[in-house]
Amino acid sequence: MDLHNPRESDAGKCKIVEIYEDKPYDDSAPYASEIAVYSLEMNEEKVRFDFGDDPIYVCETSEENLEAIAIDALVDRYDIISAQLSNARNYALSSRLPDFANAVVRVGLHCACGKPHQALFYCPFPIRPEPVPRSQDFLLADITGVDLSDVLDGVFSKTRLMNSVNKLIVRWRLFCEQIVIVSPFVGHQFNSKQKRLEIWERLLRQLDKERTVFVTRPATLGEYKSALLDSGLDYEMLETFGLENQIVSGGTKKQDFHAKLFIGLGDRSEVLSGSANIVGGPSMENASFKKQSRSRVEAKYFSPLKINIPPTLPLPSCHLFLDLTAESPKATIETGSAPG
Repeated sequence: MDLHNPRESDAGKCKIVEIYEDKPYDDSAPYASEIAVYSLEMNEEKVRFDFGDDPIYVCETSEENLEAIAIDALVDRYDIISAQLSNARNYALSSRLPDFANAVVRVGLHCACGKPHQALFYCPFPIRPEPVPRSQDFLLADITGVDLSDVLDGVFSKTRLMNSVNKLIVRWRLFCEQIVIVSPFVGHQFNSKQKRLEIWERLLRQLDKERTVFVTRPATLGEYKSALLDSGLDYEMLETFGLENQIVSGGTKKQDFHAKLFIGLGDRSEVLSGSANIVGGPSMENASFKKQSRSRVEAKYFSPLKINIPPTLPLPSCHLFLDLTAESPKATIETGSAPG
């Protein structure tokens, strides 16, 4: 292909065999004959944590909604956060520092129980000269003094469980190497194609295409492609040019299962299991939440299902950390993808 500046053009995953700058190309490889002009993004990520819906971080003692307290605490101290992140970025731009993907902020909370709670927020923080993230850009990853195995164990509405899954995905994006979703169905059989596509897209926007494994039935993938076609997009055409959603194209098709699992996979894995498919609604479903080792997850879930989880990229080696519970808060670069 002809390029104005070949040495500085991003080749993506392609391998550059040879560059001809001072002489014309006269070998036998054909020129590209198909061109895709597009303005769509099938792999767009719009990760969000909804502080107004169905809290999963609830105080064990007072049963108070700690999520609302946490976001208020973050906003109240955001002047310190903004100043510290701005200083850290300026220093990073002028110095040789290890790459870090996220800024992580620890905030102290005041709860009616009188015991100390600490919330952990994070947001992507690339080393680029751009505005510091806003308070609403931060995602809630954890709050101490919460027993998720109790909060997420029981019978809940479909909508409540799907809201919980969204919040767990936010948590796992920071702490876990991969997210594994096993669900035979997406949407309800009586949902319109447009509604099913909305459910798919809402879920896919929460997920990292590099770290997600999605297992579902072939017919469910077929329903997604059919709904996409009705919206004006031909999946096969998108796939030809590599524009399709990478989570869908890289997913595992499996017919003989009815299990529903949502897993944050890592050395310390977390599993939400139960009866709910990926769909909201008022009807009731059972659920259970457990923390387990990777080896136990593989033995108890992946082996019986006969699914293989492909290797993934290593987690970031560093993160920018600001501890607002310290006497003199200062942003520092710490090892690991998140505080231990």
